Amino acid sequence: MASCCQLLHGQEIDFPINQWKDKLSVKEDFVQKNFMEVYYGIEAYDSLHQCMALDKLREKLGDGNIRYQLRFDLLHFTFTTRTAHCMDTTYDYAGVLQKDLRTCYELEDDLLAAQINEALSWVYEIKNELGQSIMYMTSGKEIREKVGLEKFGQNASEFLRLGDLLYKARDYEEAIANERKAILYKGKTP
Repeated sequence: MASCCQLLHGQEIDFPINQWKDKLSVKEDFVQKNFMEVYYGIEAYDSLHQCMALDKLREKLGDGNIRYQLRFDLLHFTFTTRTAHCMDTTYDYAGVLQKDLRTCYELEDDLLAAQINEALSWVYEIKNELGQSIMYMTSGKEIREKVGLEKFGQNASEFLRLGDLLYKARDYEEAIANERKAILYKGKTP
């Protein structure tokens, strides 16, 4: 009995890369609406295709669009830390995000600066450097409050996270104040 084998190639996925790039390239992305649409768009794929989608987005970086670069770095960090897929252990997240933060300040882009401060807080929390984590989280919170909380999403969870960090640092009074803000925060929904 003869058997025959046929090599089947996986179906090529046509990612909406140009749409995602446009969403990440906007000057102002209030409540991170566009950013989260891209994030959830990538998350909908299986882990192999998620990494492929990030690689295809990375290929579009060379066109000089600085906000696209900043949001891509933020997306890459957010995606890999939330899902652990496509994690590159040699990638210097702290160095990349600190450079991006300086760029945000040069652009006077407070929306992105707040988000990147909060991402840096995660980086340092992962590294178990509590003081650095609190510093970046506090900077992010101050920018949020200066710009207006209505322009950001997830305010309650960010106050809660800062409260948790401050509690770990034994700054109980500030921890309670921030956790209270988290509990009482209503945003646009009752």
